[in-house]
Amino acid sequence: MISGFSLHAQTLDSDGDGIPNSIDLDDDNDGIPDCVERGLNAEISDIFKLDGSAVQINNEEIRITAATNYQSGQAWTYGKVNFARSFVLTYDAYLGTDDNGADGLATVFQNSPDGVDAAGGAGQGIGAQGIANGIVLEIDTYDNGPVLGDISNDHGQIWTSADQVNGMLTTAVDLGNLEDGAWHTVVVTWDFPSKTLSYTVSGVLAGSYTFPDATPITSYFGGASKVYFGYTASTGGAVNEQSIRFTNVCSQLPVDLDTDDDGVVDRLDTDSDKDGCPDALEGSAGVRYNHVHPLTLAATDPNYAYRGQIKVTFDGSSPGTPSQVISTSANANGIPQLVNGAGNNYNAVSNPNNAAGVMSSPAMTVGQDIGTSKLIAQGDPECNRCFRPANTIGTAAPTTFGITSLGRAGINSGNWPMKMNGAYAALDAKTKGLVINRLTTAQISAIAVPVAGMMVFDTTLNCLKLYDGSSWNCYTNQTCDDFNQ
Repeated sequence: MISGFSLHAQTLDSDGDGIPNSIDLDDDNDGIPDCVERGLNAEISDIFKLDGSAVQINNEEIRITAATNYQSGQAWTYGKVNFARSFVLTYDAYLGTDDNGADGLATVFQNSPDGVDAAGGAGQGIGAQGIANGIVLEIDTYDNGPVLGDISNDHGQIWTSADQVNGMLTTAVDLGNLEDGAWHTVVVTWDFPSKTLSYTVSGVLAGSYTFPDATPITSYFGGASKVYFGYTASTGGAVNEQSIRFTNVCSQLPVDLDTDDDGVVDRLDTDSDKDGCPDALEGSAGVRYNHVHPLTLAATDPNYAYRGQIKVTFDGSSPGTPSQVISTSANANGIPQLVNGAGNNYNAVSNPNNAAGVMSSPAMTVGQDIGTSKLIAQGDPECNRCFRPANTIGTAAPTTFGITSLGRAGINSGNWPMKMNGAYAALDAKTKGLVINRLTTAQISAIAVPVAGMMVFDTTLNCLKLYDGSSWNCYTNQTCDDFNQ
């Protein structure tokens, strides 16, 4: 195990839960499904920026062009795809019903300065021609002549978007008639080891290009390996309706987000916004600090590889389950059972918050939502709870007096309040509150002879204040008896 990554038979298992990433719905074990962290559990219009003539038809389909003259449409993903690793993307393409129509549809990868606002030419440009730093995988339904290497039948070619005439990387491949009113499955594959980009249309290889070391694919993207991708289409004097659709965007789109831009994508980053609060706590399910391995573990700690991960298990002994890390029950799908709404056998004692905020949506039925895990300016209240003992030097005397509403006083009931070292008295409740004097800031300032250690609630600043012997200060970070409170 090295820094949270393990290899089992050459299968990547980022969170060390015994479930390879390829089938794990939560690669970093923070309880937030990968689909959610990738931003794909959303309306199609929130996943794609639609430009030009492109419009959303429903949450599965985007019409790039209507059957209208001189249209140019684009649908770009807000997330990026990474050419530093292999990936596959799939979608269905609709090319219209007019066999004499035009012009076609394309998959485009680009690193244009215009980003998701990039737009290309109509007609033979297929909505992509003229976009900077891009590569086009076209499905061309119109013969524009030999200058573009076209053939009479519908065909596929790969070319560079900045120069359609001189930037052809492959020659035209005959795809027969695609303007047949049917949907055609398109599969785009990037094989990183061989540096080969290829695509098929209805099972027919439409184009394949292996990039030589002298001109790697990143050289076409201005040196970047993470780029935008999307779909473009166009019409000219001849027209066709041209659309794309998806049946499962989570599995069909290789999109990743990196909220804090630290080089680790959110689905593998247990602190996506780098605010020091684990995503597991900032998610929507009310996960507690004692359920999570702290981010601040020392590299020598045996649980270092699991830092920031939820540690509550399904039954504590599931085969292949690292100690206190994750459930491998059939219902878990690689998501900690603590936030797994699909499982019914979780331990309710160790999981008092199992029903709070469990995500339920058509896109994902297990796990928690992102909560504030992508908002650096907004943390989770749980991260402001104490997690270190109050006493840090020497050995404090035990607390011998306490009042509890939880019925756990005494040696046989958790050794409370004796374990609350260093206090004269302890109060213990989860449904009751201690009310202290409540004064405005002005009233506190008017106290004639404040004493060091005096405590009062400031109703103006909405904070608990302590007098340190010279001034009043808001008291914002409490302590407690141990990490598990």
